[in-house]
Amino acid sequence: MSRKWNEHNKALQVIRDILRYMDRTHIPRAQKTPVHELGLNLWRENVIYSNQIKTRLLNTLAIGMRYLKRAKRRLNEEIDRVSHCLDLILVINWLVLVIPLMVICSISSDDEI
Repeated sequence: MSRKWNEHNKALQVIRDILRYMDRTHIPRAQKTPVHELGLNLWRENVIYSNQIKTRLLNTLAIGMRYLKRAKRRLNEEIDRVSHCLDLILVINWLVLVIPLMVICSISSDDEI
């Protein structure tokens, strides 16, 4: 269906290019539907709303939505895992770098007194 949609869009683009002048001048004046919109309406009425395709399309979309929800859940779990690792690294860096620095600073300030 994706390939057919791309073919339809290309054909619609060619038709729109050919009828561009009419689309800009006569269509608005006559209050008619633009060529591109007519092409989209044809696709919707003849393809999307056809019983054969409508059911398959809805099933495919439902499967896709379930897949995306699972992927989002897994991604959130990965983000949480990375976030916890970063927290751990921050704490370790604090312990390894800052606390010894504080000790050194306190020793040197004692020496000055």
